[in-house]
Amino acid sequence: MDPQELAEMYVESLSSNQVADLPLSDDVQFHGPLLEEPIEGRQQVLAFLNRVAPSLLRIEAAAIHVSDDGACIETVVQFAGMSDQELMEVACLRVTDGNITAIQLYFDPSPFLEQQPGEENE
Repeated sequence: MDPQELAEMYVESLSSNQVADLPLSDDVQFHGPLLEEPIEGRQQVLAFLNRVAPSLLRIEAAAIHVSDDGACIETVVQFAGMSDQELMEVACLRVTDGNITAIQLYFDPSPFLEQQPGEENE
């Protein structure tokens, strides 16, 4: 699978809450602004995505930028409990031999940090 196809599959799998079929390498790393340390390993990344995907009310790709070794996806995301806010996010995928080897998210985390006590923070 080329980086364009993997980028489209990444967005679709999160949108449909079907992340198990993502072609992640065994040593994939997931980085994000709300994580103190990267999540490492296929099973751990899948477990994280399986927790996050159901909380997505909407995710859609605004643009996909492809390079030889990956793709960056500009997305618009809405989370449950934050339906009045759209989050602009960039997800950069590093790709080797048709597998995703790294996912790096970039977004402003302040909406998550400003939630009231007792609200979900995923």
